[in-house]
Amino acid sequence: MATADAQLPFAARGEEFKALLAERAGTVTEKAVEAVAADVPELVGPDPRLRELLSLVIAANLDNLGASVAYRIPTETPFEPPAAVEHARLLAQRGIPAISMLRGYQVVQRSLTGPVIEAVERFIEDRDELVMALQVVMAYLFMQIDGASQAAMRTHAAARDVWLQGRGAGLSKRLDAVLDRTVTDVQIAERALNYVVSGSHVALIAWLDDPERPLDMAEAERRVAAMRGVRDSLLVPRDERTLYGWLHVADGDHMDEWMSGVTDLEDARVAFGELAAGIEGFRLSHMQAQSAGAVIAASRKRGKNMTVRYRDVAALSFLVDRPAESKGWSEAILGDLAGTGEERERLRETLRVFLEEGENAVAAGQRLFVHRNTVKYRVDRALSLLPGPIGRHRLEVALALRYCECIGCGAESD
Repeated sequence: MATADAQLPFAARGEEFKALLAERAGTVTEKAVEAVAADVPELVGPDPRLRELLSLVIAANLDNLGASVAYRIPTETPFEPPAAVEHARLLAQRGIPAISMLRGYQVVQRSLTGPVIEAVERFIEDRDELVMALQVVMAYLFMQIDGASQAAMRTHAAARDVWLQGRGAGLSKRLDAVLDRTVTDVQIAERALNYVVSGSHVALIAWLDDPERPLDMAEAERRVAAMRGVRDSLLVPRDERTLYGWLHVADGDHMDEWMSGVTDLEDARVAFGELAAGIEGFRLSHMQAQSAGAVIAASRKRGKNMTVRYRDVAALSFLVDRPAESKGWSEAILGDLAGTGEERERLRETLRVFLEEGENAVAAGQRLFVHRNTVKYRVDRALSLLPGPIGRHRLEVALALRYCECIGCGAESD
């Protein structure tokens, strides 16, 4: 066990070292707080209590370091300042992620290293003794900052769980009352949810599939805040990995942009409803997001990020509730074109895009990055695999192709 008495060359002057740190504590603490504010601003504001608590954490580190050297306290002695615990609890309640807190402690450690080294140099002239002394003092500093950060992390995790559960449970109960029409009065709904229910909304539902990756409300709130055109939002955690959301917007002009903005989420599924107005629109858009989510859940594209808009899968949403019947129907419509393998999949994709582009081979080729003649060849080949002439069955064929693309057909969907 390392102690100041055994290894610290200036142990006899420990009281003086302690006094020097105390003398400089105010200035050193202030500079450290400003460094944190510059690098990790969410740790110090806008609530002045956060800055005050962080200052107390830093001052406690300096005071404990001086006492450890002066009184020869072992470096392994646990150090968990109450201010660090309270600071972590407040951060958790404000949705500040733990990674930000860790970055803040790293900044604190860097900020204190220089002043502590300067203080040690005041007492030692011999270089060898200085190196030995710095090793011991730095060990004290690093161990106690690590102890404080670990205590803060434990508190943050526990407080975050309690806060999320409380927030989720309370909001979910009030939300359910609006969704199931227990609450029908708009003003009561708005007061209960603290959201403009009377406005126009786009609902969304997000699921995280990784069981080791809990929902990060702070990240969700930051992403929503960055969405263009969003005037207000309501985000309700339903469990550790499911989020219900509503975006108060004037129109849905930015929906494609919003969808592309969440495609970087790993192992995530996000379903958007359509723009709808008022309390009934609040419910309708949510139901649409649920239906779009059902299409994602039935998809064969497992383990991938999927972002879907209800408008794009509305027809399919009516098929996923009856999977056996829908699979049989799609295969009957497509015949041999519903077969497995890369060739069949390529032919189905070409015919689907060709129909979506109004049977324009040039436009389809531009979407598929192939020549129009290639499109025509593939379309002719695909049509030859259908059980009969496409004729008046274009709508059914287009829907069956879309079903195969999203859900799968043949052995792909089993």
